[in-house]
Amino acid sequence: MKVHIVRAPVERSSIDLLERNYRLRHTIFVDMQGWEAIRRPDQRDVDDFDTDDATHLLLTDGDELVGGSRFTPLDKPNLLQTVFSGLVQGNLPASPSHGADWTRFYVRPDRREGRRRAPESAALFCAVMEYALLEGYAFITFVSTIYMLEHGVSVGWRITPLGAPAIIDGKPTVAAWIEVSEQALANVRRITGQPAQGLLDYAPSGRPGSDILVLPRY
Repeated sequence: MKVHIVRAPVERSSIDLLERNYRLRHTIFVDMQGWEAIRRPDQRDVDDFDTDDATHLLLTDGDELVGGSRFTPLDKPNLLQTVFSGLVQGNLPASPSHGADWTRFYVRPDRREGRRRAPESAALFCAVMEYALLEGYAFITFVSTIYMLEHGVSVGWRITPLGAPAIIDGKPTVAAWIEVSEQALANVRRITGQPAQGLLDYAPSGRPGSDILVLPRY
């Protein structure tokens, strides 16, 4: 398996992969999970945050797209601080310029049926932390059900809620931040059994501040 980093300007060779990502997201989040508010006639999940500021981590197995995630810098318009700002009751651990919002995590359903921890999910979790380190982020934020938060803790990540859970679409949902560190990457690799060498098809973004800010321990 291989994780592709797709961001603006999108290379010609990645356009089809990005389009398949939008369509698969629509199938999973709208058709299967019932997110009717984002349903589109063209059956592509494209929202206000699929902009030139977004970075997509797309997992392939051969020619098949089997999973994905999206990053948006926190000093740019993002899902957490706009759509889900009501879940944020505490402060971010550092300046927004040191963080990114992690959204639209998915693994293709047929690749995780009957498996407690799918290899595709493990690969994406490792790639998320590896990418965050390479980009120099100190933390990443996310909004998810309590289950996803517990899953992050189970792979050795330090996760801090940004507020109390709220019921959204019938499920307890929370906003939180994850500390980015070499130890967090080592933990998730060890617990999921992923190899030490990265899966990322990586080229640096050239974003400023590549030195990682070390967050204080409380």
